[in-house]
Amino acid sequence: MSEKVYSDKKGTKRSSTRSSVDRISNRKPLGRQSYEADEGDVSRLAKKLKPLASKEDIEVDSAFGYRFVNFIHVFTTLSQILVCKKCAGSVTFTESDIRGLGFKIVVKCKQCEITTIESSPLINSAYDINRRITFAMRLIGIGMQGINKFCAFMCLPNPVYQKAYDDIVKCIATGTKAVKSVVLHDAVKEEKKISEEYGQNKGLSVSGDGSWRKRGFSSLFGFASLIGWYTGKVLDILIKSKYCKECEHWEKKKDTAEYEEWQSLHENNCHINHSGSAGKMEPDAVVEMFSRSEDAYEVRYAFYIGDGDSKTFKSIQDAKPYDDFPVTKKECIGHVQKRMGTRLRNLRKGAKNLGGRGKLTGKLIDELSIYYGLAIRRNTDSI
Repeated sequence: MSEKVYSDKKGTKRSSTRSSVDRISNRKPLGRQSYEADEGDVSRLAKKLKPLASKEDIEVDSAFGYRFVNFIHVFTTLSQILVCKKCAGSVTFTESDIRGLGFKIVVKCKQCEITTIESSPLINSAYDINRRITFAMRLIGIGMQGINKFCAFMCLPNPVYQKAYDDIVKCIATGTKAVKSVVLHDAVKEEKKISEEYGQNKGLSVSGDGSWRKRGFSSLFGFASLIGWYTGKVLDILIKSKYCKECEHWEKKKDTAEYEEWQSLHENNCHINHSGSAGKMEPDAVVEMFSRSEDAYEVRYAFYIGDGDSKTFKSIQDAKPYDDFPVTKKECIGHVQKRMGTRLRNLRKGAKNLGGRGKLTGKLIDELSIYYGLAIRRNTDSI
C-alpha cells in the first residue's frame, strides 16, 4: 500500500497508513509552495549542513553564491534591454581571459571604453571558482579527471591544467591542516575539562576506529581516529597510505640525475607513511596518535574503549606510549551487545531444539541483546 506524506503543525513530515487517516483528514498535503518556500537569507548549503552546525552559526545572504548561467541566453537578453549609462548606446557582452571556470565579462559600447567584469572574486590573481570546484570535488572523492568529465557533460569551459590543479590542492591542504589543528586542540581542551569535572584526572577516555578506501585488506589508503568519551568529538586523526602519485610518476625516470634531484626534495613530502598490510593500518595509526598526544595536546589517553578488535589494544600495550603509565581498556557496550547476539545465534545453530516458535527465535535474540546492553549502560558503576 502506498504511503502519503503530510505536514503536522510544526512543519515536519511523517508517514501515514489507513489506520491513521482519521487523525490526519483535516491536514493539507504539502504543496509546491511549501516545498519551495525559502527560510530567510540563509544559504542553501547552510541549510543542508544545519544538523552538523555548531552554536556559532553564521547566516549568509543567499545572493552571495554561484549560479549556473547560460552565457548566450542571459547576456543576449541583457544586451536587448540595456543601454550604456554614458551615451545611451546599445551594449554587447562577450568573454575573454578564460582561465579554468573563471573569465572576464567584456561589456562593449560603440562609443565608450570597454569595461571588464571578473566572473568570480580573485584570490591572489587566481579565480576563486577554480579553487572552489577543486575543493568541492575533492570532498566527494573526485580528482582532476572527474572534474574534466563533469565540465564536459555540463558544457562548462575546460578546468585548470594539471600544474594549476596541483597548486590549488597544495593551498587547500595548507588551509585544512591549519583548521584541523585549531578544531582538534579545541576538542581536546573541552574533553579534558569535562573529564576533570567527572573526577577523571589521570587522563582521557577515548575510543578508536579505522576505515579504508575500499573493503577488504587490499586498500592502499586507510585512516583512524580517536573520539572523546564525554564530548563525542574527534580528538585526533591520522591517514595511512601505501601510495604516492608523485612517486609513481617519477618511477619512469629512476636512475637519472633529474630523479635524484627530485627525490632529495620529495623525501620529506612523500605521502607513503605505511608499510605492511592494510589491516595493520588501524593499529599503527592508533599507536602513533597515542604516542604524540603529550607533545601535540599535553594530555594522556588513560582509557581505550575497544571495539572488540584485540589487535589494536595489544599494539598499544606493546608500544608503551607513556612508558610506565598503563593504558586501561574499556569495552564498547555496543560491541559487547553485538557479540551477545552473535553468540546466541551460534548457540542456536549448534544446539538442537533451541530454535522455533516459543523458543530462541531471531526476534527474541535481538530483544535479549538490547536488554543486555541496557542493563550494562544503566549500571556502569557496578561493573
